[in-house]
Amino acid sequence: IVNEGRIVSQNGNTSVRSQIIRLKNSSQGNLLKNTGTIIGSGDLIRIESSSLGKIELSGGLLQVDSGNVIGIQGSSNIGTITADDATINGGINLAGTSSITDGISLSNTSTLTGNISLTNNSRIQGGIVLDNSKMTGGVTLNGSSSIDNISISGSNASLGGNITMLSNDNTSSIDNITISNGGTFGGTIRTAGRTNISGITIANGGVVGSSNTNSMILSSGNSTIHNIDIQNGGT
Repeated sequence: IVNEGRIVSQNGNTSVRSQIIRLKNSSQGNLLKNTGTIIGSGDLIRIESSSLGKIELSGGLLQVDSGNVIGIQGSSNIGTITADDATINGGINLAGTSSITDGISLSNTSTLTGNISLTNNSRIQGGIVLDNSKMTGGVTLNGSSSIDNISISGSNASLGGNITMLSNDNTSSIDNITISNGGTFGGTIRTAGRTNISGITIANGGVVGSSNTNSMILSSGNSTIHNIDIQNGGT
């Protein structure tokens, strides 16, 4: 599926509709590519117990008036989500046992304004990579969800929201959080329950907080952060 134009899904002439592109009931797709504009309401792209090889956003705009741009449910799998100089106004949600095999990667001044949230036993293998791109929302893990890593790298890279792993029954995990090469993290890392972060690395000009932002690490319950490493000009 390739969109090079403009799609605005509406009910009549007024209300914007959701689920413009939907795969369900063990459907399979190879590539969803957008270079144009897709505007709707809640889960523009919805994958329900189905598989999709790749979502490729090359420039262009995905935008919802509320909710998530991408909703991945049930036992769904997406190979990878990439954005190159793209704008994503909305969030990405994984639930059930859904997964992304090769991560979410934003590059070349891409912007994601919503949250990335995981619940149940969902997972992002390959992690979340912000390469000279910014995310203004936060990352939330609940249940036994997991993310391999979160990387914020480059002078134009930033994560403005919080990284949150709360609730008493939460056993979610993140292998590593890395802020490097001038990347900036402006939020707060909050852990609780039995959550686990293997390591936090701030290196090569990576910055946590700023003159306008008070960033903190707040850990409670039986949660564990195994290592915090500040090196090579990290601040």
